[in-house]
Amino acid sequence: MRKNLIAVFLISLLILPVSTLWSADFGLIMDQNGIIRGSSSNNQPGYIGSLIPRVASFIGERGFFSASLGLNFEYSNDTFGFIPELLRTEFIWQFDNSDLVFGRMFYSDPLSLIASGLFDGAKLSFITSRGIFSMGAFYTGFLYKNRVNVFSSSVDSGNTELDYNDFFNTYFAPRHLLLSLDWEHPSLGGSFFGGGISILGQFDLNGDNYHSQYISGKFSFPLNAFLFDIGGSVNFIQDNSDFGIALAFGFGIYWTLPTALPSRLSFLSLYSSGTFPNGPMSAFQPFTVNPIGFVFDAPFSGISKISLDYIVRVYRTFSISLGSSFFIRNDLGTYDGYPLEGSGSTGYFLGNEFITQLYWSPFSDISLNLGGGLFLPFMGDAAPSAPISWKLGINLILSLY
Repeated sequence: MRKNLIAVFLISLLILPVSTLWSADFGLIMDQNGIIRGSSSNNQPGYIGSLIPRVASFIGERGFFSASLGLNFEYSNDTFGFIPELLRTEFIWQFDNSDLVFGRMFYSDPLSLIASGLFDGAKLSFITSRGIFSMGAFYTGFLYKNRVNVFSSSVDSGNTELDYNDFFNTYFAPRHLLLSLDWEHPSLGGSFFGGGISILGQFDLNGDNYHSQYISGKFSFPLNAFLFDIGGSVNFIQDNSDFGIALAFGFGIYWTLPTALPSRLSFLSLYSSGTFPNGPMSAFQPFTVNPIGFVFDAPFSGISKISLDYIVRVYRTFSISLGSSFFIRNDLGTYDGYPLEGSGSTGYFLGNEFITQLYWSPFSDISLNLGGGLFLPFMGDAAPSAPISWKLGINLILSLY
């Protein structure tokens, strides 16, 4: 049954545009990513190269269609692989004070920490003087599993390698339904003070009876050369017959410096609750995985982050950023990856990460980004004798036409 639904979905996406478009704009993007990461005793090179053909067209006076396909060539663990993907593909229909979007679209909560990425589904938005009100329904089971990175139950680990001999069981993401109610306003009270609130509910369709709901919000307001962000989320978790409550908070200050070169200094703190014994408080568990660091790429669950970043545009097409982040685990059980690796440590301070990135975009259709970083466990007490880990990355994007 699932195979038949998948076939109908893919064929409809291919046939419908042909039957409805009068003229279209075509393009091709080449996205190249090289990564090497490891420690003093282990290096892990990787490569992902993508060719992304795309098409876009207006449909009548109120409609718009766009589609993109990813042809991905990957190298990891000494093996090459080819992975095709249907990327952002959506139909937009505008009414007088509302619009309807359906297909494969990008969605993010206000914090961009709970659910962020591509999803299949539909979203209806109403534009009013009191803000934009939206409702959406999204499904993950047709997506490539490493695109959505669902983080919610044991079946969602995504560690199984893609096997074309067992394509339907190794390609697709776990099946979840995500429902959303959103409100956002870019300028409350006639000022630049803006914010957004989301109510999300995710329902496990894999038979694991793991469901969760989120109430989250974020507000931003400027003050002279400063911009302040504050946000948080309450997470309700149902795991079979167990019930838990989890919390997450974020606070940021962004200072545009009064210097000759355009530059900004940023301070950011993030907190996600851990599991507390003898109570309902649980580890905060986002719906999708967004790595909390560059080298230290743990999920945002039971971990806090304090970071300071500086970025400067040294030339019209060239910028440099420097950053430092310190990571703290908020309990002794939720996170047990590197540098802990099940060591039974009783320390909470994981260590410090230092990164630098270079951004060069000489033309609108060319961008080159270089990044590198170190994670130093000896700056914490959780695993001070663990080896230093590092990561180097390069990203080249060319818009060919």
